[in-house]
Amino acid sequence: MTKTNPLEDILRSLPETAKNLKAEADNIGRTVFNSQLQKADVVTREAFEEQRQILQLALEKLATLEAKIQALESQQATSQPSEILTSSAPTNPQGSTGIETDDSGSFSQTTI
Repeated sequence: MTKTNPLEDILRSLPETAKNLKAEADNIGRTVFNSQLQKADVVTREAFEEQRQILQLALEKLATLEAKIQALESQQATSQPSEILTSSAPTNPQGSTGIETDDSGSFSQTTI
């Protein structure tokens, strides 16, 4: 004696229109599910992976730039004291800085 699924027995006994009820319920369920996903602002896996790669590249570039800035700052910190002691600003005997303003308030540099 073979066991049959009671659900299959019921479906066999129903008229043809009732059998289509399951397919219709599936379609409605999918429609509701898809509309809820759109409302939830869910992105595709492909779009997510693309944004993840862009973020990864940005983080790598940020780390590189931070390392360069740190190297330049340390280089500047080690060379700054000696430059201050050895350099002096050029002076004009008449006391002019070499930067003048015209009547409109614009700045212009003059040759000293």
